[in-house]
Amino acid sequence: MQKPPPPPRPLADHYVWQKLTTDAWTIAAFVFIILGAPFTFLGLALALAAVTWPIGILFVLIGLLFLLGGAAVVLWRYQNVKKIAEAIRAGETVEGQIVKVEKIMYIRAGTRRPWKIHYQFRVDGQTYTGQVRTWQKPGSALQPGQYAYVLYLPQAPQWNVLYPQPQAVVNPLPANSSKSRV
Repeated sequence: MQKPPPPPRPLADHYVWQKLTTDAWTIAAFVFIILGAPFTFLGLALALAAVTWPIGILFVLIGLLFLLGGAAVVLWRYQNVKKIAEAIRAGETVEGQIVKVEKIMYIRAGTRRPWKIHYQFRVDGQTYTGQVRTWQKPGSALQPGQYAYVLYLPQAPQWNVLYPQPQAVVNPLPANSSKSRV
């Protein structure tokens, strides 16, 4: 188990954008933005015409809904990935434990399926959990019962990540992070 270096840790400048371009939520949001722009512009053109103004208004509303909804999702995912990046760059280190490793059966890329690694750690008497997904089968160091280092934000330990991150991480966001008193 490799101990993380003290903060500030090096992190590639493109880390956040690399994670966003592989995030399903962000990709779907960009599709809505791409659809929303022509709907909005076409709607404006139709709204200016005397005969088609009701349809134009409808197109503008649908376009704006797609644009604003997509932009809100991109902003939400960007903020989440920035928090994870901050945990990697400047987070505190604590020893955690791998509690569960599972193959995700509802996602497939060709014949490959990703793995989800669940872990937990304690900060100030509270137990926190996190998860990370990877395309690589977890090795012996990432099996249930094994200890691993976790980087977390001191002001918000629910933002955490395993260190070192498994290779070919799908999404480092601990989507089901929770805290509980133990």
